[in-house]
Amino acid sequence: MTDGGRPPDAHADSFVIGRGGSPVWLKVHRCAWSGRHTPNSLDAVRECHRARVARAEVDLWLLRDADGVIDHDGLIELPGRGTVSAAEVDRGDLLAMPAGERPPLLSELFELVRGEPYPTLIELDLKDDGPWPPERVEEIVGRVSPIRERVTLAGCEDETLRRLAAADPGISLGFNPAYHLDWLPDDPGEELAGPPGPDGWFDRTGGRTPGERLAAVRALVPTAGELHLRLGAFERLLVETDGDVVEQLHDDGWAIDVWTLDAEMADWRTRLHAVLAAGVDMITTNTAPILAATARDHRIR
Repeated sequence: MTDGGRPPDAHADSFVIGRGGSPVWLKVHRCAWSGRHTPNSLDAVRECHRARVARAEVDLWLLRDADGVIDHDGLIELPGRGTVSAAEVDRGDLLAMPAGERPPLLSELFELVRGEPYPTLIELDLKDDGPWPPERVEEIVGRVSPIRERVTLAGCEDETLRRLAAADPGISLGFNPAYHLDWLPDDPGEELAGPPGPDGWFDRTGGRTPGERLAAVRALVPTAGELHLRLGAFERLLVETDGDVVEQLHDDGWAIDVWTLDAEMADWRTRLHAVLAAGVDMITTNTAPILAATARDHRIR
């Protein structure tokens, strides 16, 4: 990596220049770069590498016996069995299906990444609801090891992240604190951290102030380098801290990712201006080229 972590010759639409001239990565959600390929597919992953995208993301669910599957919802259509959750599917079940008729295996993703010359950083969004068993942690760490510098593992399940850190202290981790701290989401059905308190926060940290809550989040996964905050939660923290939350989070050792900001969502240009001006490090998006062009056109800093 060069220039503040920028991969060499990254596509101009995969980052923007933020506050102070630092790059802000536009992390491509589900590797949906051009829209020509199915999100989370190997073709989409390959396209991100060939386009020289700086950072991208896919969704990972563990299979029942070994390996994992790259799929957003973790629901697999199996011949003769219908729709089955990934946790009920064996690796052989997927290998018995034609590759074009099933989601890719984690091992297939890693094989592709190893063969691509461009070092797109791929985030694996760990979707399983409960902690990974220790033996599965060891297995996945072993699979990651040959391309560790190209992969970040991230998710909501803090115990899984702590187990990954214990198995490989050098592994890159990101933490989504939505099980512990979240602001009222647009869809109440998405909430993960229990019922909201009187101030509107979904909060299991026990903190009363933003500083106390964020310190509790930091303590959950001490070695994680990235904090992935829902866009609405980040915006609320900006209000409650008079814009100082980024400085605190950076002082605590976090790189800040806000998710998900897409073109054509409500007030997206204003919100893009605000998060860039606040000094975030990453924005997860399905519309990276549009955000990049908008930032350039309007000279967002």
